[in-house]
Amino acid sequence: MPYSELKNAIQRAGFTISEFSDQRVIFGCWSLTVEGYGQSYLIVNEGREGWMMFYLKESGGAFIELDKKESAWMDDIDRATQCLIWLSGSRLPQESKVRNYYVIAEKDLVPELPHSSEWPKLIGYCYADDYFLFFEGKGHGLGGSAVPAHKANNAEWLKLFSALNAEWFLELLETSRFASEEAFTLALTAKIGSLEARKY
Repeated sequence: MPYSELKNAIQRAGFTISEFSDQRVIFGCWSLTVEGYGQSYLIVNEGREGWMMFYLKESGGAFIELDKKESAWMDDIDRATQCLIWLSGSRLPQESKVRNYYVIAEKDLVPELPHSSEWPKLIGYCYADDYFLFFEGKGHGLGGSAVPAHKANNAEWLKLFSALNAEWFLELLETSRFASEEAFTLALTAKIGSLEARKY
């Protein structure tokens, strides 16, 4: 498995690689089969054609195409990121799982109020599972959601990033590639100082 970025992305999504084929020299492509959460998926990169395909592998051996992306512009890191997006979206819900989230931003504009549906606001990020934690309110108005990172770019959550001046973190995830959680926490510490973690 020569692609370290690809291997890391698949592990972060909670899947394992059961088969890998690299035919770049002859056909300009590679393919891999991954397993996890009771499912098997096939990901194919057609280098010459410039496409990446995502398939569900059925128990009988048939394949169902789930998605297809143009990949001529992608490098190895971009392809690994696309695999992470596909596989993270295919994971079964794990509502009962407790995750460790690093606090990215937190603010309370009404500290004198015991109850509020607006403040404080908090954004946390779980590197291990690529999940965001969003909290708003306190007391009777408290609400929280754990959201896969690939679903965090909708208007509801982007408002939170804007309110906390935390858009920089989305850019950090998009433009930086971390070899490990330690590398991620070092980069985060350099940006915001000492880290605080929440379990949820």
